[in-house]
Amino acid sequence: MNFKSEKGITGIDITLSIILITIFIGILVTLSFNIETKVKETGRNAEALYYAINSIEQVKGLNFNDLPKTTDQVNNKIPSLEDGYVKNNIGKETPYYRTTEVIDYTQIPENQQKNAQPDVAKKITVTISYKDKEKDKNINLSVVKVKE
Repeated sequence: MNFKSEKGITGIDITLSIILITIFIGILVTLSFNIETKVKETGRNAEALYYAINSIEQVKGLNFNDLPKTTDQVNNKIPSLEDGYVKNNIGKETPYYRTTEVIDYTQIPENQQKNAQPDVAKKITVTISYKDKEKDKNINLSVVKVKE
């Protein structure tokens, strides 16, 4: 066999190099896009959780008597935590929507007992809703407040 000794880069070497570099750059771009998407999604979820925790902390600071009465079926909302878009620290509305619900513990199906005393314990649920990539997402937190 007679092989010719060539010096320098051949056309096949350049073609393979371009193909490998293109594949490598494509993988890097895809990975960076996916990482950025997940970071933004996690950030939105963390912000919604922050607003839910702040609302629960406000509920914990309320006096039990400030909560709606059991007989008030129509208005089971907390006046200081009205349903609507949450406002941030500077008072600007955010895209996060808060709803609160107060239920007497005797009205929860699992807790309905014949001897249960109304207006002794209440379950307060805070829901923060937001959109993420055209999907509706919710964060739900609950706390039980007991009459002292």
